Amino acid sequence: MCLPEADETVLFRTICAANSPTPTQSNLLEPVDEVLEADTTTLPVERNWSVQPTQLELKANSSAGSTLSVMNCFRSRQFIEVSCSVPELVRISPSECYVAPDGGLAEIEVRVLRPVRRDLLAREPVITVSMENERITVPLSFKF
Repeated sequence: MCLPEADETVLFRTICAANSPTPTQSNLLEPVDEVLEADTTTLPVERNWSVQPTQLELKANSSAGSTLSVMNCFRSRQFIEVSCSVPELVRISPSECYVAPDGGLAEIEVRVLRPVRRDLLAREPVITVSMENERITVPLSFKF
């Protein structure tokens, strides 16, 4: 819908009623420093999902596992995929699943497949959790 310029400005005017109180000097807002307000580099980046812990340590010669928790703060159910950069080291279960919305958690079990050889660790193993186009990596270390 295209309006003539005169009609368009009417839509954006603020109309004050004749009997509405006018603001006094005491309750006016403080002046805003536009340069400071425009600086968004210092604001924390909010994630809509997270993975805990941020680093995972497994015993090299044990079948005992560890758990990754993936939290979804989106308002909709989200699909995740979990993988390891050195797939012959660990078993990930489940390797893909849906996470419930609004704070839903998915528990991902990570277990050593077989006794770890040090030569496999030269590739710096990491667990990658993917949700849509985002990825969170969790470094994987082994205690000998």
